Amino acid sequence: HMARETNRLLQATMELEDELGREATLTELAEKINLPEDKVKELIQVSMNAAEFSQSNESAEDEE
Repeated sequence: HMARETNRLLQATMELEDELGREATLTELAEKINLPEDKVKELIQVSMNAAEFSQSNESAEDEE
């Protein structure tokens, strides 16, 4: 469920950036995917943490 919402957020982010020619605001993203702003903020945080985790794992593998 969380992965599906994160994917929706990423898709909406790309679509809005294309449409607007700039980064979308939290409010615009929330409206686009029909979720409250606090939920969108949570999804952004989770996806950022996942990306950081992935990068740190890649760095550790490179060192081996």
